[in-house]
Amino acid sequence: PGYCNNMLDRGQLQYMAFGCCSISPIIPEVLPFNRKLVPWEHYISCEDNYSDLMELLLSKHFGSFVGTYLTIGANAKKFFQETCTPQALGAWIKEHL
Repeated sequence: PGYCNNMLDRGQLQYMAFGCCSISPIIPEVLPFNRKLVPWEHYISCEDNYSDLMELLLSKHFGSFVGTYLTIGANAKKFFQETCTPQALGAWIKEHL
């Protein structure tokens, strides 16, 4: 993430917009349309102290996870497009007027 472990920060949100798979402790934020990020669907969840980070990155099974990482990145991009683009935010605002 960025400034805070358990906060969706600008950098991570930008990576999501580009369809990148990211690793982060649990992100509890609620985004427009009452949507929440789901670990292992929109990002890879790790421990708050990052103690499992090397295991996630250097797993002997890395090759079998590549498809998963690509899918997570694509899911993150779709989630971003549904909740954070100007069009999505405009629709969300109209919904609440």
